[in-house]
Formats: sequence, structure tokens, C-alpha cells
Amino acid sequence: MIKGFNKSINILEELENDFFYLKQTWEEYKTIFSNKESIEDINKYCGSCFYTIQLSMNNDIILTISRLLDNAKTGRNENLVLEKLLEFVSNDNDKSVLLAKIDCIRNIRDLCKLKELRNKRLSHRDSEQSSSFLLINYDCIEKIIRMIEDFFIFFRDKNRLEYIVYDHFAIPPDCKNLIIAIKYFNENYMKDN
Repeated sequence: MIKGFNKSINILEELENDFFYLKQTWEEYKTIFSNKESIEDINKYCGSCFYTIQLSMNNDIILTISRLLDNAKTGRNENLVLEKLLEFVSNDNDKSVLLAKIDCIRNIRDLCKLKELRNKRLSHRDSEQSSSFLLINYDCIEKIIRMIEDFFIFFRDKNRLEYIVYDHFAIPPDCKNLIIAIKYFNENYMKDN
């Protein structure tokens, strides 16, 4: 059972809320920016606007992942991160498995250069970096999201907490309607003569 049950549940819920936000943002991002046809429609008449949106979402995804994977402590400050949940696990084997899961996710994050992007381009603009924008790798983000979800499922299972179907918390991307509207606008009002 969980040590410090109420506090751990509050921390778990806060971290899961961050995760739900990450999943939702990622689904919206993929819907808008992974379809060549929708990108062409967007770029035709509002490309710079959507470039700004893409940059913001791209950076937010990187920062949210980084925040979840930070160390539990920075100096004297305690961080609300996945590692924080280890404090509430009494079984040493379960704690080792959860720590190994975090380490695996961090390794993928580092291989995909998300930590470097966060530290050298977003949090602190390294003078040697030529740009603050670098597109994220879709496969990398998909893998990290699955691994974080697996971490939560394992934590809930080992602590006999109710199972959550995380996909039920993701709302179907609303931006599909936006893309349809842009396409309709382009076809009907912005015809090239």
C-alpha cells in the first residue's frame, strides 16, 4: 500500500493532469502538422500564424515532457515530477522497477535531444545555438508518451489504485474542424484567378 496515501494521491493526480495535457496537446499537434494536405491549406493563407502555433505547441510538448522527467529535487526545491512518486512506494522491488522505467524514458528523451532542446534552446538560449526552434521527432514523442503511461499504469497497479484508461481522458482533436474550415475557406473564397 502507499505510504502517505492522501499526499501521494494528490501528487499522482497532479502529474496525471500534466500527462493528460501532454497527450491532448500531442494529439492536436499531430492532427494539424502531420498531414501534408492540411499543412498546404494552412500555409496558403495563414502560414505565419500557424508557424507560431506550431512553434508554441512544439516547445510546450518538449517542456512538459522535460518537467515530468526532471529530478525530484533541484537544490532545496522539490519538484512535482514522476520521480517524486517513488517516495510513496514501500516495496523496494516496485520502487526499482519504477526507477528503471523513469531511467528508460530519460534515455529516450536524451537520445531524441529533448533535454538538450529544453536546456540549450528553450530554458536558456545557448549562444552557440542558431535557432530556438527544432521540430520534434514524432516517433520519439509517441514512444515517450507510451512509456509515461506505462509508468502510471504500473504505479496504480502496484498500489491497488483504480485502473485508468488514459485515452478516455483525451478529447478528440478539435483542430480537425479548424482544418476543414480553412480548406473550405481556401476553396471558396481565396480562389486563384
